[in-house]
Amino acid sequence: MGINSAKLLSAFSSALALAVILPGIAVNSASVLAQSTTTTPSGAMSPQKIKISPAQRQQIRVLVKQRNIEIEGVLDKNTQLPKFTQALSSGQKINQALQGVNLSTQQQTQIKTIMDTYREKAKAIISQPPSSMASPAK
Repeated sequence: MGINSAKLLSAFSSALALAVILPGIAVNSASVLAQSTTTTPSGAMSPQKIKISPAQRQQIRVLVKQRNIEIEGVLDKNTQLPKFTQALSSGQKINQALQGVNLSTQQQTQIKTIMDTYREKAKAIISQPPSSMASPAK
């Protein structure tokens, strides 16, 4: 059971990471934010869609904006920031946008910390039952 739970958490975390780092999915998704896999009794893996409420969707949007602002604070304002914001506005995924700005090792570490923090916040939002959701985070 522990291994299956670990696999489920890993799959869910990976799917959530993609959903969080792909603003288009978080913004445009009508009823599905991410996919995870669960083990069926036969041992096969099957996809399971996670539905979120409009309030949860809005909270995720707010998190994505906050995350991007924090990342922008790590970037050099003259060289990296314009490339990053242009890449995001042209529809690139956040990881692609960050690859295009030539980050230092220190910046990579700071941005990884930011991404991990916001991924955990998004997981906490998604793990709450939609009916018990409060108003979006400020």
